Amino acid sequence: MRLTKFLIIVLFFLGVYLIAPLPSFAARNVRIINYNYDTHFSIGETVTFSITLKNNEGFITNPYGLFVLTKQGTTTGIENYTAAAVLGAGATAVLTKTWAAVEGLYSVTIKAYEESVPGDIVTQTIYAPLAIHVGSTTDSVAAFPRVIDLGTLQYGRYMHPMPFEVSWSFYSRSTQVRKDHPWYMRLYTDNHRRYEGISGAIYSATSPAGLVSSDGKYTIPLKIWCLNYGPGVEDGWDTSLLGPPPIKEDSYWKGPLLDTGKRDDSRANWSRIPDYIDMTADPGTWRKLIGQDPYNTQYVSDSNLTGDFTLSSPFQVFIAYETSPTAVVGKYSTDLILEIYSP
Repeated sequence: MRLTKFLIIVLFFLGVYLIAPLPSFAARNVRIINYNYDTHFSIGETVTFSITLKNNEGFITNPYGLFVLTKQGTTTGIENYTAAAVLGAGATAVLTKTWAAVEGLYSVTIKAYEESVPGDIVTQTIYAPLAIHVGSTTDSVAAFPRVIDLGTLQYGRYMHPMPFEVSWSFYSRSTQVRKDHPWYMRLYTDNHRRYEGISGAIYSATSPAGLVSSDGKYTIPLKIWCLNYGPGVEDGWDTSLLGPPPIKEDSYWKGPLLDTGKRDDSRANWSRIPDYIDMTADPGTWRKLIGQDPYNTQYVSDSNLTGDFTLSSPFQVFIAYETSPTAVVGKYSTDLILEIYSP
């Protein structure tokens, strides 16, 4: 159940106040009719911004453009002003500005200005949907700690209270179209070499994913969660405040209940970790933690044109498992493989 709180502010005005009217200004109508910039650069490359302004007013004005770059994780923008143009009524001008690229991911805000006294006036502001990505080809991925001891496994569902942290850096782009290559960070187990299973068992094709017993016959599945897996606040759990959704809730562990009485496991927030042999060339068989794919409609939207579902480095990943009283006693272990993969 979602609870919505309303803050009601009641203002009481007593008495009568006479306020002098503000001076009126003519409507400012210098408009941005086009802008352009590439989005992917190496460190030190020259980024060129262009803006096309049109004067819709009936007098000559001196407009200019501003490109503000705000680096991810900061609040202070880098300001890049163009030169001013002298425009008659109905005239247009293309103005440019260059910037030496500095490593980082930048949001872009574009403004049109008109010179005025006592201060210049902003006539239009655009929040551009495409970020500028500046990076190097130095790629890395690491996890801490390197070894996780789950202790004595309990019956039922259990989330290991300590997550592991993933640090990463990856940048791969096409120099021709200056866009990211699709890439994913995926996680899987590497048990297929030592998993034997039980000879003659009905389910002989059981996946070796998860924890594998020391004799190679039994497995205990593992699940993971990170911020990309939700749920959203509208689903009754605020992950940004509360962290991983509760494993005891079937709607998060197995998926929401459908009208048919079955569970929609594709919408479960805790996701199974596959084994290497479970994965195919189809990215849908991978367990993707983060990534970017501007060509996959699963990730691309009007508000996310680059298909970016990365998380800032480092980010946390939680592990959980489920056992039953029939689980075979023994020692279990696995190797978790974390890798960045670009198809």
